[in-house]
Amino acid sequence: MNDKVDPLNLEIGLRIKSAREEKGWSRKALAQKGKLTEQSLLYVETGRRGLSSHTIRGISRALNVTADFLLFGQTDTINRVDYASQALANLTDEEHKHTLEIIDKVADLLRGYE
Repeated sequence: MNDKVDPLNLEIGLRIKSAREEKGWSRKALAQKGKLTEQSLLYVETGRRGLSSHTIRGISRALNVTADFLLFGQTDTINRVDYASQALANLTDEEHKHTLEIIDKVADLLRGYE
């Protein structure tokens, strides 16, 4: 295994580590959810290994972030809206209605904290 740290890989790895820690997950938990070994995730987070497209997909899905975020640090509002739209599209009409009611109530609560 090459122990040389690549600056770009390290930047990406630190974003992954930060997102993982925000969720309160161990490295083992993310490795399981992202379908890679804990050792591989360690190498990714420390910049000693790059990511394959499969790894990017698995980690981004597990962390519920975009590939753009992992690779570039971008949190594009359009991507978040696309994600939400896709999630809503898979619901029944009744589930969709209840979900929108919940979103409205949460938004009202959040506005109360401003």
